[in-house]
Amino acid sequence: MDEGHSSSDQAGGPEIELRSHQERARILYAVLRAIDQFDSVAAAVRSCDSTDAARTALMDLLDNDEVQARAVADMQVLQLARRQRIADAYESELERIAELTTG
Repeated sequence: MDEGHSSSDQAGGPEIELRSHQERARILYAVLRAIDQFDSVAAAVRSCDSTDAARTALMDLLDNDEVQARAVADMQVLQLARRQRIADAYESELERIAELTTG
């Protein structure tokens, strides 16, 4: 078995593995967008009185769904500063999705 990938293809089939990679790519994409708009994201979050309000603000600002907004809101500042590592993870997910969908 390839150590870089989960065993979900054995446990639940390639469709489950594909959905898992697609969901992770979606979240990584949202985080990358938040990093690229860091000043606006920080201002939006600072203006909120609660975590729920911050998530709603992120959903509006970044056109995210709740899962994506939660992922962005849960990120720590140091993680947001590591854009290249997140971009590499996103590209890796896209490559795996392509492998799973093309054969």
